[in-house]
Amino acid sequence: MNKSKQRDVVYDVLCGTVSHPTADWIYDEARQVLPEISRGTVYRNLKELLGAGKLIKVEGIFEKDRYDADTSLHAHLVCRECGSVVDFTPIDMENVFQIGQLDGACVENYSLVYHGLCFDCNNKN
Repeated sequence: MNKSKQRDVVYDVLCGTVSHPTADWIYDEARQVLPEISRGTVYRNLKELLGAGKLIKVEGIFEKDRYDADTSLHAHLVCRECGSVVDFTPIDMENVFQIGQLDGACVENYSLVYHGLCFDCNNKN
């Protein structure tokens, strides 16, 4: 992957948050640094960063995909009250990954999503 100012800005924006933002949010933030950046450039660079393993896409739980620069083994918790997505690390994530390797399969990635209440919403109730 060649060096690109636009890609660096997109990646820096994503690394600067733990909110698991949408591409539209990333675009809005990137425009504050590079006003001339286009939405297409943001989407293209997100795709390239995904392909390079620099980020992950949290898909299938919202109308729009969310992105995460934390590529370590972890799950996500989606709060049913406020809608936030937070990183969640069960005790033995490596074991969860190895379960998919049974029967000769070759799992390259997986997504584990919990649904419930985040810390803040749970403490309000």
